[in-house]
Amino acid sequence: MSITPFPYHLGSGAYLSEHEQRIIHYTVPITGTLGIIGALSTILGYSFIPTLRTTLSRLVLCMAFADLVAVTAKTIGRAGPDRGALSPLCQAQGAFMSWGDVSSVLWTATISFNLLMVMCFRKTVETVKSWERWYILICYLVPIPFAVAPLFLGDHDPVSGRYFPMYGEADLWCWISPKFPLARTLLFYALLWTIFLGNFFIYLFVGRILWRQTASVQRHRARGISEQKRFIYGKNTSLYVLIYLITWAPSTIFRAHSLFFPNASPIFGLALAMAIISPIRGLTSAIVYFFVSWRTRPPPPFSQNAPSTRILPSDSEGQPRTPRDMESEPSGAIEGMEPDAQQKESPDSNRRWTIRI
Repeated sequence: MSITPFPYHLGSGAYLSEHEQRIIHYTVPITGTLGIIGALSTILGYSFIPTLRTTLSRLVLCMAFADLVAVTAKTIGRAGPDRGALSPLCQAQGAFMSWGDVSSVLWTATISFNLLMVMCFRKTVETVKSWERWYILICYLVPIPFAVAPLFLGDHDPVSGRYFPMYGEADLWCWISPKFPLARTLLFYALLWTIFLGNFFIYLFVGRILWRQTASVQRHRARGISEQKRFIYGKNTSLYVLIYLITWAPSTIFRAHSLFFPNASPIFGLALAMAIISPIRGLTSAIVYFFVSWRTRPPPPFSQNAPSTRILPSDSEGQPRTPRDMESEPSGAIEGMEPDAQQKESPDSNRRWTIRI
């Protein structure tokens, strides 16, 4: 099968070898399919398994929709550019990929923001949960102009008069053409690098806090429900921030290299890493999602509705008391406990330390 060679950067004259192109050509659909399966698994798992629904998982669910759109566009791979920059397939691929990538980046920013608020500014999990409706508006609506604007923008070659749309040949797929470096920076790079660096420093800062608190929480189990929820939320959320840093690192390096060194020779390792990791992020997020949900799953339901097997206590004369007799007694007289003593019993004394966040 003949594969059309594509430039590492338009106009540079540098090409990957045919063997390297063939590897990338077959890698993108495979990793993209795995990413689609992962994103769908997250959506279906949240929809049909109630135990997987937590405060954090709702944000991951919303991010899975964005990942599904972006990964599906990336799975098309070179089919978009091969049809031509002006083809509807190429334009749609670029627009959907831009919307999904920007939305996914914004969702990771909200996860990091919640992590910062909970761990550093002592906000409760319930407080950050109340902000979700604003997150949905921001993360789903803000990317629309980023994705739609390039559909109506382009440039004409002053010599040939040929029209170059902004969405066009972009190495592995259709995206913002390298002929528009400023548009790439304003519509994606600036946002990506700002959030990437912000998430990186938040991860280091919160990791330091978690490292200090781990031993403290283990020594003082009875600190309180809110403190332990804050600790568990921070520990689980940090996994998503780490996955974000890992999955976006190759794309960041690859695009930064093409932006700052437009005439450099192609680096196959970077292109291959981007082809593998960028489309597969739906799967990596799903793995963390199911791992965190399984680790924080509620305990098996205690047999509260099961028939009681407790032996009814007897009165002072040795005769067993009936439930009706017990109903007529003060509430604190059951099991030989004085009313005052029962009222002093801690409400958390019999609670299992499995906290849903």
